[in-house]
Amino acid sequence: MVSLEADEVLMERYELLINQDLKVTTAISDPNGSIHRMENLAWFWTMDIPRDAQESDWMSEFYRVNWLRAKAVQDQWKEEVELIKSEWEELGMQSQERGAVGHAVYAARQAAIYANLRDQCPMKIADVNNSD
Repeated sequence: MVSLEADEVLMERYELLINQDLKVTTAISDPNGSIHRMENLAWFWTMDIPRDAQESDWMSEFYRVNWLRAKAVQDQWKEEVELIKSEWEELGMQSQERGAVGHAVYAARQAAIYANLRDQCPMKIADVNNSD
């Protein structure tokens, strides 16, 4: 579009394509694959979601699957934080029963760190979402 000297309206709507935008992500080709790292959709997948979803059943399904995948990853992380916190609490109780006070204090501190993560993350995510 740059080479074709498109007008400003088109240039504002469309971004330059970079190599990263053209990478095939397994989130699209294999939605049941292993946990996806911080993968984001390329900008052109999110240009006009309401119109795309309205005009194409395939695109509507694509957006639903992508949303469900992201929700599943979020739920897995919530569960993981809760499990780790519980494991540290259990280790702390076992250490106290054995009389290993230092270990119990360390485990309690680690459990508190994960409890803090669990409590603070939703607020931080909301702050990021509201900053748009």
